[in-house]
Amino acid sequence: MTGSYRDLFTAEGAATAYEEGQYEAGSYWEILWELEKPILDDILEELRRHRQSVCYLDFACGSGRILSYVEERCDKATGVDVSSEMLKRASTRVRKATLVQRDITVDGASVEGRYDLITAFRFLLNAEPELRVAGLCALAARLRDGDSRLVVSVHGNPLSYKALVGPYRRVRALIKGYPAESLLSVAQTRHLLAGAGLEVVSVHGMGLFPARMWSALPRRIALAVEGSLMHVPLIPRFGVNQVLVCRRSGEG
Repeated sequence: MTGSYRDLFTAEGAATAYEEGQYEAGSYWEILWELEKPILDDILEELRRHRQSVCYLDFACGSGRILSYVEERCDKATGVDVSSEMLKRASTRVRKATLVQRDITVDGASVEGRYDLITAFRFLLNAEPELRVAGLCALAARLRDGDSRLVVSVHGNPLSYKALVGPYRRVRALIKGYPAESLLSVAQTRHLLAGAGLEVVSVHGMGLFPARMWSALPRRIALAVEGSLMHVPLIPRFGVNQVLVCRRSGEG
């Protein structure tokens, strides 16, 4: 990828192409999204035990996929993104969330609020190194207290099946002039989080098999198999998609 990740979805039609390509009904990533939902539900249930209301921020909210799900389960919801095209798409999905077009990662950006739950899905992997650091620092500054949670996802785990197909894809990219596929391990993500003053509470891995393997299977079978394997010791660390639940360091 050339340029900044900030600019990737600013073009007209980019939001629609992303949504219809990545998360169309029955797609691989749509199946994994169904497995991510219970993780968010459990976090919200735990937050409710400690506070009367839950204020939520979805960072780089995109087309509102996650925001539209979580907003119904919290008291106040905000989605922030730099892309007007993405926010236009999100406005057709959310019901009560406030949508804000703003770059909170730039130097000197004011902290507009404090939140009990923040999500940053599918941001870290493709963001350039400087933007990763700036994004995580901005989000750490917005957590309300030690019980607040930041949830990030990394959808390119090098310990997954990508370890087998990686060499082939790198050669293909080189021959065709494509940028190399981005990969980011849990260990690398932990390091990035620590640099922003965050620590990992739990890690949830999923997506153990390539998308093509599930294409011939009914959706319910794919969900059942992947859902079961998420709870087998050690196995989830080999999932292509890793969801990390974090808090501010030293406040547990």
